[in-house]
Amino acid sequence: MDTILFFVSSTRHSCRNRLNGILAVAQKHKWHVQVIERAFQHVNVAEAIDFWKPIGIIAECGSRAEEMNRKAFGKIPAVYFERDPALGRGDTVLMLDSTAVGRLAAQELLSSGFSNFAYIPFPRDPTIYWSVERGAAFVTELEKSGHTVHVPTNLDNATALRTFLANLPKPCAIFAANDQVAVEIISLAVTAGFEIPHDVQVLGVDNDLELCENSDPRVSSIDPDFLAAGFLAAAQLEEMIEKKTRATKLIKFRPIGVIHRRSTAPAPLDPNAKLSARVNAFIAANIDGGLKVPDIVRAFKISRRTLETQYAAEAKHTLLEAIHEEIFKRATQMARNPQLASCAIPDFLQISHDTLNRIFLERTGKTLHHWRRSCQ
Repeated sequence: MDTILFFVSSTRHSCRNRLNGILAVAQKHKWHVQVIERAFQHVNVAEAIDFWKPIGIIAECGSRAEEMNRKAFGKIPAVYFERDPALGRGDTVLMLDSTAVGRLAAQELLSSGFSNFAYIPFPRDPTIYWSVERGAAFVTELEKSGHTVHVPTNLDNATALRTFLANLPKPCAIFAANDQVAVEIISLAVTAGFEIPHDVQVLGVDNDLELCENSDPRVSSIDPDFLAAGFLAAAQLEEMIEKKTRATKLIKFRPIGVIHRRSTAPAPLDPNAKLSARVNAFIAANIDGGLKVPDIVRAFKISRRTLETQYAAEAKHTLLEAIHEEIFKRATQMARNPQLASCAIPDFLQISHDTLNRIFLERTGKTLHHWRRSCQ
């Protein structure tokens, strides 16, 4: 069995979704995907290559990872995730479109009705390219609307950030460079006595469920299409292996959209909220995992009959119809990525091709493939 090495920090939320996308391609070729952890120690690349003798490499470089480079990999075909452009050109790199992220954040926070805005860069490395690009796009988009964006010049420690937050005009909508930063902002804001989301609204990036769902209040976040990115990376590697060539490509994938939670929501989705609102939020957050009605029943810990009856009374449609509607939204978002094949979308959503086509036929009168062609 041929081996593909995936150098990655497995503690990253993005790793899990990217790996799932990679495995979708690997299964077709019966590749063994060996994950090489690089979060907690410097990786001896030469030793890993010598031991596993891979036919291809995928390397995640989100924290610069200077050791991941062509010299280290030799003649082995390699694809890079989030490689800093300053580290060189001439390779195949997939990265989240940070400009699109910044624009989406501006559009989202403009809808809050707030007139004060701020951007908080990544404190550990404010000059890292993705943090700079997200902030620049966010500022530019808001300046077009006549707004000023407050950006800290000193992020040396938590005290500096706390002081910056205290001095912001309120109410203020804040875009954080990623979810880690968003969680820190929320903690500092809450301890300073600010009410979220009325005094301060906070929007992160990555939709890291462990961070977003365990923050108090929970964090709204821009959701990158990491699953599709993993699939695209493996597909590029597949082409390089088959053609025995090195490709030089820069592929940018766009965010899916915003996952709304309490840090920007006008009203909390707490146990006292309508059942239908809580169910809809659960469906939106879990749709990529092959969600089915029994999964919702288990999550809400009431009988299926009671859940379905109460939900239908409030929402005026069934739980299955709600799942199909969310699948339709997700599939249309994915279909707008021109580099993602239509046949791969049902696999990502863990449903059959026939079911997805039936969902599209009911809503558009067309199959996914024909709907996609009509939108081009």
